[in-house]
Amino acid sequence: MPGHVRLYGRVVRPGFSIAATTRLVVAGGVFCFIWFAVLGHYYVRAPSISRETVLEARESPPDLVLRELQNFRLLKLGPSDERELAGVAEKLLRGIADIPGYPVARIAVPFDPRDLDHAPPRWRLPLAGLEVPRILLDAYDATGREEFFLAARDAIRLWGEYEPRAWLPRGSLWNEHALAARVAVLTEFWRLYRHHPSYQAELGSAVLEQVARSAALLAKEGHFAFATNHGIMQNAALLHVSIAFPMLPEVQRYKDLALSRLRDQMQFYIDDEGVVLEHSAGYQQLGLELIATVCRYLTLLRQPIPDDWRRKFEHAEQVFSALRRRDGSLPTYGDTDGAGDELGPLTTAFDAHGRSEALRHRQSWEPAASLNFYPIAGHAIWWDRLADWPDERKLRQTVTTWSYFPGHGHKNADEMSVLVWGGGQQWWTDVGYWPYVMAGRLDAESWQGGNAPHLVMESAASLRSTSVLSSGWSNRLAALDLERRGPGQYTARRQVVHVKPDVWLIVDHVAGGGARKTTTTWTTSPDVTLSRGTVPRSYVLAARYSGMQLSNFVLGSPGTSIREFHGSWSPFAGWHVVGGIPRPAPAIVIEQPARDSWSVVVWSLEDRHADSTRFLDQARVSRWHHAEDWAVELTMRSATCEVERQGNRIVIRDVRRRHVIETMALTPGPDVTDAIAPLRASFATAATAYPRFYDLLRRRTIVTLLLLVVLLSQEAFFWFIRRKHSHQYRPLWVFSLLGWMGVGCWLTLSLLKG
Repeated sequence: MPGHVRLYGRVVRPGFSIAATTRLVVAGGVFCFIWFAVLGHYYVRAPSISRETVLEARESPPDLVLRELQNFRLLKLGPSDERELAGVAEKLLRGIADIPGYPVARIAVPFDPRDLDHAPPRWRLPLAGLEVPRILLDAYDATGREEFFLAARDAIRLWGEYEPRAWLPRGSLWNEHALAARVAVLTEFWRLYRHHPSYQAELGSAVLEQVARSAALLAKEGHFAFATNHGIMQNAALLHVSIAFPMLPEVQRYKDLALSRLRDQMQFYIDDEGVVLEHSAGYQQLGLELIATVCRYLTLLRQPIPDDWRRKFEHAEQVFSALRRRDGSLPTYGDTDGAGDELGPLTTAFDAHGRSEALRHRQSWEPAASLNFYPIAGHAIWWDRLADWPDERKLRQTVTTWSYFPGHGHKNADEMSVLVWGGGQQWWTDVGYWPYVMAGRLDAESWQGGNAPHLVMESAASLRSTSVLSSGWSNRLAALDLERRGPGQYTARRQVVHVKPDVWLIVDHVAGGGARKTTTTWTTSPDVTLSRGTVPRSYVLAARYSGMQLSNFVLGSPGTSIREFHGSWSPFAGWHVVGGIPRPAPAIVIEQPARDSWSVVVWSLEDRHADSTRFLDQARVSRWHHAEDWAVELTMRSATCEVERQGNRIVIRDVRRRHVIETMALTPGPDVTDAIAPLRASFATAATAYPRFYDLLRRRTIVTLLLLVVLLSQEAFFWFIRRKHSHQYRPLWVFSLLGWMGVGCWLTLSLLKG
């Protein structure tokens, strides 16, 4: 028959083969589209390192400069004590990773790429950041034992052989934090290796290639994490490369790019008050150290440090000194770990010419003032008895946070949380920095992780705003009045009234929640015991390792219920993170109707070895008309006083003697709209200038598998149609092509749009 061919004894129309080929080509194009963008995102051209470049890198810069760069550590694992460090390194040589704060794990040493996605989740970022060879290098530097150095060398060599061959990331292979940390480890290895007796030119060239690859990825468009500290890390790492390896290709471009990015980031990363806008005391510390590092790098590169950067850094030091407690701990709001830090962050000072001096640890972080109020960022930090510094038994710290900058990093739903530390003990706290890879992270990020009033089941992303209504400060009193509006008609008002130095009243009022419930979770530390007091709705918190106790009274409007929890998953309550490990802790959960309810929580810090006549025996609400007209009576064995709100005043009176002890006027809160507007505008500008690419690997994998099933099913269907209903083949073929094209458009415009 004309126009037909015989294939395997059957008569077949050539159009069928052409149609099938066209259909497969179009489908294949969709599959290519799914993965082409990801492959292109992670691909960088292999750098060419000449022999002359390697020779130059062996001689410059001087070891003194490279040794100073050791301070750039973005993943601080391993003990500082030399004996403990050697013990950790010896275990690593046996394939056992045993480091405080991390699960004990079997890890291949020198290196096995399977560990990147098979090691325990908390180890994946450190592995990609080359922290195993870093620990081995530290141990070698401390002990001089060659086996540590040789194991680190082999790990870096094997890493360099694997990474260029990888098409897709495993674990945190190309995470920007890991890349920045990797640059520092490679620099330290190069400092030790370039003069080592075992030096080989081939490995020397390979190490420089690794540095160049990492720098290229850090600089590549779509990789820049502009919104968080990760972006600062990336830029600091590029400056680091410019100092340590000025002979590498494109270093000048990397330096210029880092400076340009930093100029954009510094407009919103930290405000003029000196607060790092990442909603966390822990990230105030990290931000302070990162900015100090950037300033020092600019000096080493003989670049001027912008005046506003220097001012912001100096203010950031003051903020951190207000946050840091005498024991080295920080208030655990947001993503802040509950463990103390003996040394604190590396910091710098500036000479008369505005140049940054070498990084160092400060000897003291004594707060400069008792009142620290940051209305733009949304923090208030109060100190009592600073004249007694450093006597922890006498010091008191109260921290209130209402910070919320959408899009900025590490935001937990915690506006209006209050954290109290006194007598060397943390009494009321938020949950802290719950590891991302552990179950419970979403709960810890949500309202249950803080102690602010909120609606039951309220989303962490609910639409809301918080403002300061008024505040006051005197020798005897401190007060802060906050109001949160949203979601919808819901409003929550919190007044923090502190009768110095040892009594606090937290007065909450909520309205507009309709038939829903409002709730507040009060969490204490794992090393504190919670027991019921002698009167209803009273509790005693006792510190296990000191003679202090905190008496608590929970008072509320009709319909108030109180429950106690300790390490509960449902509901999520009674957890605190210390050293990266969530630990059960006592918690009290208050629940009320959200229509029009109030609660007053009274705390009294007491020394169990002191005169018991000063202990608070009872508290009661003697008057409640509304949020600006109330009175709370506090009864001790030796005296009874009343704390009341009268409009714009807080008054303390002696009930028995019938006279006023203190009257403090409240000042209206500042309007920070004009100060916040440029922060948000510069953030929005950066978001436009630096669009992030999100690889969506899991989604792409699922789509690929589903489309493969569709393709195989389609081909089986067409095989049947071609043989049984050939007259319907052509319209179905056209429909199939249109379907694949539609899928491609849908993926492009919607599902895979990062």
